[in-house]
Amino acid sequence: MKLILQIAAGIVLGGAVLMTAVGLIAEHLGLRIARDVAAALERATDLQETQLAFFEEQLAYLEAQQAQISTEIQMAKLELRRHLDARPPPTASQTAPAEPPPPTPQPAPTEERQIIARGGNAPPGLEEAPAAGPEEARRKEEAWARFYDKPDDCEFIVDQASMVRCGNHHIVRRREFEQLWEQGMIE
Repeated sequence: MKLILQIAAGIVLGGAVLMTAVGLIAEHLGLRIARDVAAALERATDLQETQLAFFEEQLAYLEAQQAQISTEIQMAKLELRRHLDARPPPTASQTAPAEPPPPTPQPAPTEERQIIARGGNAPPGLEEAPAAGPEEARRKEEAWARFYDKPDDCEFIVDQASMVRCGNHHIVRRREFEQLWEQGMIE
């Protein structure tokens, strides 16, 4: 029986030693893994701090560029304003001539009027046009002067885009005026 007790004690003691060894190995591996994870986290934190510093530098650079561009724009505006203020207003000889009055339709010659009166096949547009005298042309131009208000930004043309925009505005308003004049809605 003694032998059995010695074998059992050996098995229990061997198991205890084995369990302790396995625990130590597991603990050693756990510590090693924990150290590796901590090192990886530290490297990731360093990388994030480096990226953050980089982005902060970029932001500071862009803000400086924005401030510089804003300053340059303000300086250009001031220079343009000084240039425009220094330029004398245009005199009557420098301003663009007034738009010539539209040509007045001429009545058809007598022979063509006779063809039309007989019901002949005369070309279109040869019917007798009403005579528009100088008094009517003057009234029309005065009505145009009352009708058309030139936009403030079209007083002094500074670039081609402004010239096109102002020219288009003038054309559109002139066409509106002509339609209203033909309908007799403007005196």
